[in-house]
Amino acid sequence: MTLGRNEPCHCGSGKKYKKCCLEKDRLAEQERGASISNVIPFPGGNKASKEADKFVNELKRFISNELEWENQEYQELALSLFPQIWKEYRMRRQDDLDELMSIVMLWNDFSSQKQPKYRKPGGYAAALEYFVTNIRGQWVTQTELADKHRVSTGTLSRCYGNLMDFAEEKMLAEGLIPEFEEGMSNIGGTAPYSLLENEQFMHQLAKLIEEKQFESPDEVNAFLSQHMDHIDKLVDAESSDEQKAVELLVKAEQEPLPARRIQLVKEALRLDKGNGDAYVMLAMEAKTLPEALKVAKEGLKAAAASLGPGYFEENKGHFWGLIETRPYMRLKFCYADLLKEQGDIAAAMQELEEMLELCPNDNIGARYDLLMLYLADQKLDRAEKLMQQFDMEDSASFCYDRVVLSYLKNGFLGDLDTLYKQAKRSNPHVPAFLLGKKRLPKQRPQYIGIGDENEAIEYALSHQLLWSNRNLSGLKDWMKRSR
Repeated sequence: MTLGRNEPCHCGSGKKYKKCCLEKDRLAEQERGASISNVIPFPGGNKASKEADKFVNELKRFISNELEWENQEYQELALSLFPQIWKEYRMRRQDDLDELMSIVMLWNDFSSQKQPKYRKPGGYAAALEYFVTNIRGQWVTQTELADKHRVSTGTLSRCYGNLMDFAEEKMLAEGLIPEFEEGMSNIGGTAPYSLLENEQFMHQLAKLIEEKQFESPDEVNAFLSQHMDHIDKLVDAESSDEQKAVELLVKAEQEPLPARRIQLVKEALRLDKGNGDAYVMLAMEAKTLPEALKVAKEGLKAAAASLGPGYFEENKGHFWGLIETRPYMRLKFCYADLLKEQGDIAAAMQELEEMLELCPNDNIGARYDLLMLYLADQKLDRAEKLMQQFDMEDSASFCYDRVVLSYLKNGFLGDLDTLYKQAKRSNPHVPAFLLGKKRLPKQRPQYIGIGDENEAIEYALSHQLLWSNRNLSGLKDWMKRSR
């Protein structure tokens, strides 16, 4: 008898099967399948094997001989990962090889220009494999790949985000995607609404797959491959009110007239009264800060009610990974930002802390604002604990905040000089903006690259509350003298 994903687990834990032994059972099944395939020959196996070897050798030759690598470890990652991906995902055709080579070239460009630093290659290996599965439309979760490569989902998510940002920058530079119109804000972490449309599609697809109750990833991939040409029709067979609401929000984002934008958003809320992104848009249209705060607060109540009373307890720790939670998380981030703007630091910190409880991997980036607020409010123990929680974080934001924490705790003693040098290595442009040598623009940058000037501008603008504090005047004087 087949056990459904949402039925009680067979082990007697009382948990749902999908949150208990499902993954362990899948792995055991895969190991059994691997053992059988190693013993039983199949017709034409030798010919297929020789053809596969030819493609793998061509892939290795491409990585080893046709590309220049900034560092040998980047090449070694490619050589160990991509031939294995070819075999594991049963690639067979020249099209598969061309597709994989294009991703190898992306990794080559990314590693040459960004020169990512890592202790272990698992984060970027997992991110690249996740990139491959997304392009091929194969259903693999970040959690599965993180476990496979022995990294946290947070590390995978961060590395994948870096790759995606770079790919987007590259396409933008080459004119393959248009720039956003001026004035399209990203306050509160709001995604461009084409992404909201994609999220809605992925949510509906996930529901469709769950209804089918597949027993293995192979069954899911077979289903997706079979229906790939018309998967959008399968998902959109019954257009729900939630889907129609997202379509209205897409129109609203593209609408130049404020009155018409607001009208479209309100129409969306009539269809889906708990849509968090609609409340983010209304808050952005508000004429005053108190009005924006009121809209966001009411929206959070409506969005929470839409998810249901037991939803938070059942799914705490898994938010953002569940696509239906993303509008709520964006709205909560927006609300925290508005509270910070009002000067209600304690309330803003509470919202951000709750976000990290709901999503410990922090895909949306609440930790950066929270750390800044801890430091600005002299909550040094909390700041240190948060840094320990994300001890692998090597962003410019965390590096410069480590300098601040060291100064506030130990003055000019301790590791201040070492930490400052590390921070400048992470982004050498930051001090010029913090110390007034370069003027900050009024608008926050829309695209940020690791170590570039836009990242420095984003840090300086988002951390003005911290660096305008008189407690840091001595640190800034020291930075002016430091080399």
